[in-house]
Amino acid sequence: MSDSNLRTLAQLEDVISSGEKDAQPNSIKQFTACDFQEFLEGFYEALDDCLEDLSTGPQYFQQDHVGEDRVTFFLTKMLKLSGFAVERDERAGNPDLVLSWKKHSWIGEAKIYKGPAYLLEGWLQLTTRYTSGTSRQSNGGILVYFYGEDALSASQAWQKKLQVEQETINVSSCHLDALSFRTTHPHRKSGLPFYVRHCFALLKHDPQDRSGRT
Repeated sequence: MSDSNLRTLAQLEDVISSGEKDAQPNSIKQFTACDFQEFLEGFYEALDDCLEDLSTGPQYFQQDHVGEDRVTFFLTKMLKLSGFAVERDERAGNPDLVLSWKKHSWIGEAKIYKGPAYLLEGWLQLTTRYTSGTSRQSNGGILVYFYGEDALSASQAWQKKLQVEQETINVSSCHLDALSFRTTHPHRKSGLPFYVRHCFALLKHDPQDRSGRT
């Protein structure tokens, strides 16, 4: 084995040994990420895969007294199996998901879609309660569990609501998914740019074929 291959293997061992507790990187992007933003792109790809998996079995995630916690519970398990150090906090007044990577963290807030005004409360929790806005905590996510019809219109309505309520916000499309979008605004505490990705899980279960109606 050449010296260059030995160095590469040693680098991979360093990456694995420096990983978070209970997290084993299992994708090229997780192994090779040079910074947190690059790592996040790999995380977002895995997150979209998990949300897509949830959307293929909506009958198992129908609304009840548990609310969004059941969906978040399974989503957390799926992300952990994908090799990410993600934790779910069940206590009231705490974020739903926390992703850790070295000294950085990403905070996710999950909400069942009940209109833009309801999502705004989750946005305010994420941006004014749960995050500091420092360089180590400059990213977050809004996870929308959508049980209605026409998620695209809901996504567009949510974008418009943010633009009305947050004058300094910048909204952009997301190349990973047509329903998702990204926002940037100065964090209230730090004044530094704060980046949020907004994404949807489609959980409506209302089959219209004959077997579904009976």
